[in-house]
Amino acid sequence: MAKCEFIAQEEKVSEVKNIYDYISYCKQYKLFSENKIKSEKIEDLVSKFPFLKEKIDIKNIKKNEDILKNYKNDKLENFPLNWLKDNYYKTDKTTNISDKTISIQENYIAFIKKISGIIENKDKISEIVKDLPTYSFILWSEFELNNSYFSRDDDNFYLIQNPVLKEQIFKIPMIRGSSWKGSLASAFKDIINDEKEKTKVIDSYFRIFGAGSESIQNLENYFKNKSEKEGLTNLKDKGIKEKIVELLLFELGLTLNKEEINKIKSGEIVDVLTEWLTSKSKDYIVKSKLPFELRTHKGRVVFYPTFFDKISLEVINPHDRSKRTGKAPIFYEVVPTGSRGILQIVYIPFDLSTNKDEIESDINYLISAIEILSEKGIGAKTKLGWGSYKLMHRYYYITNQNGIDIQNKEWKDVNDESK
Repeated sequence: MAKCEFIAQEEKVSEVKNIYDYISYCKQYKLFSENKIKSEKIEDLVSKFPFLKEKIDIKNIKKNEDILKNYKNDKLENFPLNWLKDNYYKTDKTTNISDKTISIQENYIAFIKKISGIIENKDKISEIVKDLPTYSFILWSEFELNNSYFSRDDDNFYLIQNPVLKEQIFKIPMIRGSSWKGSLASAFKDIINDEKEKTKVIDSYFRIFGAGSESIQNLENYFKNKSEKEGLTNLKDKGIKEKIVELLLFELGLTLNKEEINKIKSGEIVDVLTEWLTSKSKDYIVKSKLPFELRTHKGRVVFYPTFFDKISLEVINPHDRSKRTGKAPIFYEVVPTGSRGILQIVYIPFDLSTNKDEIESDINYLISAIEILSEKGIGAKTKLGWGSYKLMHRYYYITNQNGIDIQNKEWKDVNDESK
């Protein structure tokens, strides 16, 4: 038999009755062995892995073979995690987590949602914005994951190498509000490139998400340091050209054609920049000033976090191309398919803008971005399909709505729904 080694901390875990005992066991012991489950005697397995005691009957060989048949080719060092995935991270009634533990967890989730300002009852959606300035609105949707969600946590001392992101105090899996903001901003860039009226979408982008990125700050600093007398009508300066290209490509995600690139190279940046921004921009730029859209400012939208009540494991096993066999399984803790969460976004025109057309553009583009993101996915490993979701319920509420037209008719005014 191959040599085995345990690294132990504190006292031995002799019984594993629930998920917390199990994690304690895995944290205290690490087994290194090339042996596979099928080569081990049943009594040795039970001795090494106390969580098998409630499942294994040493005298009933046939029953034990059935229980372990899915694990016979697992190495001993990988077996605990595979067993964890199948027997402890379940969401149905056969889970080994006690009812008491589940109710405590549910209380934690309800509490963290409450202190985060997340509305769970659609009939109370209007309460969060009803006293805010005119044309403030909320977008609220319950969604269900089509595939697993993963975003890596920064916990360096954890059971596995790839823990899912969790709330710091209660350790509940979550999507941060900043993640929603970044992902929706990325989806917005798809709209910018697809839309014919690019200036309209870009204006909406800066109103919603603000302007505070490094490329914006670099551009703003350049204009501040520039002499007003020099102007920018036909600037040859290499530095400003690089900053403009950086803004267009990386901040807005625009696709530049050959003609536009040549204009930038030749110094005709005013024509290129004002093509994507409002017509008023040219009056600012030729005087070495920036329009409001390109000055550092905060966005109008507050993105709330999302919390989940389920957790599971996924395994990615890279294969050796020549041998066509797995090299080493990589475990990912994830929020599983079918889990539900709440997406909540609040828009506040803090500059007291009462431009109905602006508000109508912003809410419709934001809804389009949410729909696009549902297919693209949020979090990591989206190329594998992870993080995609379907919107189960879609509601909005606008203060002093005054005839604003919502183009996507699947989104319902919560007041109309409650009548």
